[in-house]
Amino acid sequence: MFTTRTAKITHKTEKGVLIDGLGTIDSNPDRTCIEFETLNCTKTEFLDWFLLLDESEGLCSDGVCLIDLGNTSLSLSTGSVISVSYPEMIEAWLEMKTVAAKREIAELALFNKLFYSMNDIAEHGNFELDADVVVNPDQD
Repeated sequence: MFTTRTAKITHKTEKGVLIDGLGTIDSNPDRTCIEFETLNCTKTEFLDWFLLLDESEGLCSDGVCLIDLGNTSLSLSTGSVISVSYPEMIEAWLEMKTVAAKREIAELALFNKLFYSMNDIAEHGNFELDADVVVNPDQD
């Protein structure tokens, strides 16, 4: 049996640009602070897995609550339960690492092409940068 990390939404608070009566201004963007309690792990453990998932797009965390910046597809109403299984987390982690590796390879290829093109200018006075050097890291 695989491990699943689970949390339950306990409270939601709308926040944003406002004045608190003391003259200080909250300059953070409009957002919803979503408080939760974990059911079988620590908050840090839950967030480590949950924030890897595509479903968490539009969410971030301050370590205490989830912060919804307005474009999540999840239903995060009070009382909702969110679970992340180990296989879901591993799949998301592998995808993230794959995209990062492809991006790094693309950057190295571009740097390499630019470096050798600059040497070509210095040696021969010509410069050509082939468009096919830039690799899209999101493509297989």
